[in-house]
Parts: sequence; structure tokens; C-alpha cells
Amino acid sequence: DFCLQLYLSTQSSIKIIINVKYLFVIMSTKYGSFEDEYDVFEELGKGHFAVVKRCVNKTTSSQFAGKLIRKKRVCRGVPMEDIEREINTLKKLDHPNIIRLHEVFDTGQTVILLLELVCGGELFDFVVEHKQLSESQTVHIVRQILEAVQHMHSQHIAHLDLKPENILLVEKTPLPTIKVIDFGLSQELDAVSEIKTVFGTPEFVAPEVVNFETLSLATDMWAIGVITYILLSGSSPFLGEDKQQTYTNVSTGSYSFDHSSFADISSLAKDFISKLLKKLPRERNTVAQCLKHQWIQPQVPDVIACPLSLFDAVQSGDLAAVEQVLHQDLSQTDKNGESVLHIAARGDNPEVTRLLLASGASLAVADGAGETPVFHAARR
Repeated sequence: DFCLQLYLSTQSSIKIIINVKYLFVIMSTKYGSFEDEYDVFEELGKGHFAVVKRCVNKTTSSQFAGKLIRKKRVCRGVPMEDIEREINTLKKLDHPNIIRLHEVFDTGQTVILLLELVCGGELFDFVVEHKQLSESQTVHIVRQILEAVQHMHSQHIAHLDLKPENILLVEKTPLPTIKVIDFGLSQELDAVSEIKTVFGTPEFVAPEVVNFETLSLATDMWAIGVITYILLSGSSPFLGEDKQQTYTNVSTGSYSFDHSSFADISSLAKDFISKLLKKLPRERNTVAQCLKHQWIQPQVPDVIACPLSLFDAVQSGDLAAVEQVLHQDLSQTDKNGESVLHIAARGDNPEVTRLLLASGASLAVADGAGETPVFHAARR
């Protein structure tokens, strides 16, 4: 294919390649003083050999999350080949649910990855705050994880460290947009290479990790099953009293839905999890099969097809149904002068109320009797 290579300037770190079929950017690592171009502010997160800080470009005022990785010196730090693998992986990925790499600096002792800044916090904290999520919330989040993983797997890239701490929320809303982060353990898998590892977070690693067997794309699918279980129940399927017991639980692959939190969970949700938490990797659902699963496929109830679809959806208390019709006018009222927020406030589903408020519904609107949604909520 014909390619045109355009160099923006002799000092630029960016080379744009225009291809007949593709347009993409190749990023070159910058060397020298990072502080000449960026101001470094508060710490956003920390790992064994890396720290993430908010960084602001001095020229453009653009903000980024700067991941400062300490290079290995003798016995401490991250080997340069591992840092380069993470960088190369991020360069290959371009998906709305995957964190984006903007620029790379090498100061000699430290490599700095300037990543897209996401301010909604970790999925882990979201789960802790809510204790357990509704099925519609869980589907909303898991579907995005699956779409991100589908993009990775289409390029034979396995993340190998999927967990709620490595999933960030773009915004703090009942139905947030998510971004998968931290590709430090990711691997590009092919038909010839046999990759084995003992790294990863114990309660999320698959049996093949514990048993030091060959990894595959199916290793990620196990982790998605564990994440889904946690989102729905607030409990972990394999977590033991200590690391060794957790590894034993994972190795045997035994879990149950006996937890009280699963009492009201649908059989479809349990089926989705069961098809992922299979001890043998070849028996697990692929990401494509997961995206076609009936529990994940968007379900729009017949009730929202009638003229007052927004009111019917709110009345039903189905968060997914409400999400489907949020494009409608939230200020409309019924024959009694009541808005959808009045109806939600009278019901017993605070998630719907929070979603409507986050989408712009007003607390100040009064119904035909002069009462606001706050009055209805207080009376209930």
C-alpha cells in the first residue's frame, strides 16, 4: 500500500503515517527533562515500582495521568523490556473503553507514561460504596469491559490483570462509562509462544495461573466472571483466609451462588457467570459469545414502546429501560401534572431517581397540587 510519511518538524516526537486504509500515530520516546514540559502535581495512585501523578502540560494546560515507572537497577524496579511491552501494547490499542497513551518520556532512571486522565475513581471503590450493584448496572459495566477486551483479543493481546482496581470510571453516575487500565502484565499471545506466569491478584487469577500452565485469551474471561460475581453480590467467589487458601479455592474452581445476595439474581446472570468460571480454559465462553449472551444483549421491555414510554419505564423501576429512553424530554408531565421524578420519588428504587437527577431532571418542578418530588420522597 502507498504510504505518505510526514514529519512535523525535526524536533517532533510524532510521526504521522497516512495509509490508504488506516491513519495512526507512531509515538517516539522523548529523552531529557520531563519538568521542562510538564508540571507535576498530586499523587493519584501507587504500585510497587510505579506511582501515578497528575501532570499538566506547561504549554497547552492539558492534564494527564503520569505513570512514573522506576527502571530496574540491580534488584529493584521494572525491567526495561517489560516497560517497553506495556508501551507497545498501549500504542496498538485504540478503544473508548481503554485508557489512551499520549506521550512517553525517559529521564534515565524513570520512564513516564502520560495517559488519559480519568477522574471518576476505581470500580473497586464504586462497588464498596454501593455494596452490590443491580443487574442493569452490572450489565452496563460488564458490557463495556467485554467490548474493551474484544478489542484487545482481536489483536491477540491478553490483559492478564483484570480486576475492579484496574477499571476506572469516567464519571460518578449510576451508569458510568469505564476505562480499562494497567497493561503492565499484558502479553501478546500467538500460536507458537507458551506463556506461563504466577503474577496477578490471587482472587482474580485463573486456575491455569495457579497451576503454572499455559495462558491464553481465556485467562481474561475467567477474571471477567469473577468481576461479574463481585459486582452482583459484593462478595468474592474464591477469596480465602489467606493467599494460599485463595489459590487453593481457585485451583479447584469450586464456587456457589448460595450467598444471600444471589437470592434475587436472575438465572440468566448466573448462567453468564457459570459459562466463564470453568476450570478448563477451552470450556469458557469467548468474548464474542459473552457479548451475544442473552443477559448482556440490550433488553428493551415492550412497555417502553407505548406513547408514555418514559413514564412507563420509570414506573416499572427497570434501570435499563429508563436508560433506553433518557433521550426523551425529562420535564414532560402527565395528566396530573407529575413529572417522571415525582413518580420515581414515590417508588422504591433510588437508583432510578439518581439516574434521572444525573440526567438533568429537576427537583424544583411542582405537580398539579403544588408538590415537588422532594415532598413525595419525604412522605414515602
